[in-house]
Amino acid sequence: MRYLALPLGLALCFGVLSPYAALAQNRRDDIRWNGRQPTNSDPKSGVCIYEDRDYRGRFECFNAGDEVADLTRIGKWSDKVSSIRVFGPDRVQVFRDIHFQGERLLIDRDIPDLRQLRLRWGSNWDNQISSLIIPGGRGRGPRGRF
Repeated sequence: MRYLALPLGLALCFGVLSPYAALAQNRRDDIRWNGRQPTNSDPKSGVCIYEDRDYRGRFECFNAGDEVADLTRIGKWSDKVSSIRVFGPDRVQVFRDIHFQGERLLIDRDIPDLRQLRLRWGSNWDNQISSLIIPGGRGRGPRGRF
């Protein structure tokens, strides 16, 4: 198969990149459960982060096995998470810095207000999360990077 080298703008005009864009959108829809706010009936597993306390405001959801080294690259989430919901047997390991660096915390239950959780240096976890890993469910052992 031969590929034609086109400048990015020209490729976008002719729709050359559209199959890739569709794949990326499908993956994003899977992660966000089709953009719907999770309810009691769904999902059976996964983790959602929220911009405001008490699971309000903008949100993003992830599945077991997801690793996000820099939350800025997914909707500019770095240092903007104020509450977390954990569905089913999953858990999430959050990191203060990008690339899974800095102070870390393993969360296995809903946290409506991250101000309740203290960092070692005296502050709290509200608006401090910059990367995360969802390794798998409670008791299933770690998957992924840790």
